Formats: sequence, C-alpha cells, structure tokens
Amino acid sequence: MAEDELMQLLQVDLTAIELDAKNLDPKKCSARQYVETFIFPTLLPGLNDLFQAAKDNLVFEKRRTKFNACDFLTEYLYNNNPTPKDREKQGLWDIPFVKEINGRNPRPPIPLSLIWTEAEAALVIQSHWKGYLVRKEPEVQELRQYQKEMKESSYHIMFKVEEFWKQHKIEDLDEAEEVIEDTLIKTDFL
Repeated sequence: MAEDELMQLLQVDLTAIELDAKNLDPKKCSARQYVETFIFPTLLPGLNDLFQAAKDNLVFEKRRTKFNACDFLTEYLYNNNPTPKDREKQGLWDIPFVKEINGRNPRPPIPLSLIWTEAEAALVIQSHWKGYLVRKEPEVQELRQYQKEMKESSYHIMFKVEEFWKQHKIEDLDEAEEVIEDTLIKTDFL
C-alpha cells in the first residue's frame, strides 16, 4: 500500500464519532462501538502524525534511521489521552512508566551512524583523515618520538626526586628552603 493511500485511510471524519461518545456507555456497548468511539478518535490522528513524522525522518527513503515509530506513538498517545484532563505534555523519557521500564531494562545507545547527519559524518571522517595525513609526516613523527622520550625520562626523574626527599627528611621549613635554593643555584636556575 502506498504512503499516500495510508494517509487517506487515516483521515476519518472524527466529529461524528465524538458525538457518539457522549451518548454511549463504554461498559455496555459492543467492542466495535467502543473501539470506534473511544479508541479511534485518539489513535487515528496519532497514526496520521506518525506517518507524517516518518516521512519527515526519511523512513521511506533510507534503510535505517533513528526514528522509532513505537516511541513516537507512545509519546503521542500519552500526551493526547483525553481521560486525564490536567496532565501536562511530556517528552518520551519523562513519562513515568517509560522511566520505570527504562530503569529496569535500559536501552543500548543509538549508534552514531543513525544520530549524525550526512554532513556531520562527513566532517568527522574528513577530520580523522586529515589528522592521519598530518601524523604520518616525518617531521611530526620525529616530534612525537621526541615527546615520548622526554616523557619517559621525566618519569624516571620523578622517582629520583621522590627518593631524594625520602632520604633527606627535613623537619625545619627554613632548612628545606635553603636546600631548594642551593639545588637551584647548582643547576643555574637562579
């Protein structure tokens, strides 16, 4: 069935159904009357909006998308339920029963390939490729090797300084300042 045919099927005249709802007792009517009178007035516009949202999210054009029809319909039906009059509209993850279910069975994160637009994905791929091209240049590799060696040598110096201070415990603060000053003079830092 084509997308346009589905949209036409869902556009039902709901005014007649709403008039029947006032005269009909939900506990004494048939299942068909109940569905047509109490369920369809909320569900059919929801399905109509669902198909429009699916169309906007390119569901009919792409094989995989981030759009989840069940999530959309859950949020729509919760927010448009005519029974609780004082309920505020909430996002999907703020709905109480969704919070509870998600707390018990958390969903895996949506893959980035579904979240990013094509432009964002192209930007990430291009930046990684440019970074690779820069890192493979000989000058950059030489700099990285130098930084690695300096890091390793400074790592050993840290232990030597720690050992020195363990061997030369200083009780007096003035004595410590003199030792530091003498060390700096010997290494020409002052």
